Amino acid sequence: MKTITSFYNSPIGPIEIVCTEDKIQSISLKSKSSKSTENHLTKLVKKNLKAYFNGELRAINSIPIKYFNLNQGTPFQIEVWKQLTKIKTSKTLTYKDISIKVKSPKAMRAVGGAVGKNPFLIFFPCHRVLGQNKKITGFSAGIDNKKFLLDLELISYIS
Repeated sequence: MKTITSFYNSPIGPIEIVCTEDKIQSISLKSKSSKSTENHLTKLVKKNLKAYFNGELRAINSIPIKYFNLNQGTPFQIEVWKQLTKIKTSKTLTYKDISIKVKSPKAMRAVGGAVGKNPFLIFFPCHRVLGQNKKITGFSAGIDNKKFLLDLELISYIS
């Protein structure tokens, strides 16, 4: 199946969107953009990103999970990623909260590892996962970008 790569120039940097004809493979921050190609899924992702960064959407949730290729993760990672999609707009969870939800209450580090491997930036809102007491913790796209996304969504946190 042919892979299509497209870029969206966002306030946090170029976002690369990789899709096949029927699945979104990844949405990630890149250091630079290059030539883009389009299909119906890349256009849908870009439309949602534009609305999100323009403040028209507080959260991106209009693309059903069935359009995301979850098969690139382990069963544990997939469960964690699914939990990310359940974090409500303007809400946060801790790594401990997620470990409890995936029925592995002592696996906070493993949850952190799975969150860090989230292939669907913003759409699976890993930026809404905070440490204890709403403290900012790591983010694969950088702490400054995590703060930007939380501020955009009007979510309070502790630096």
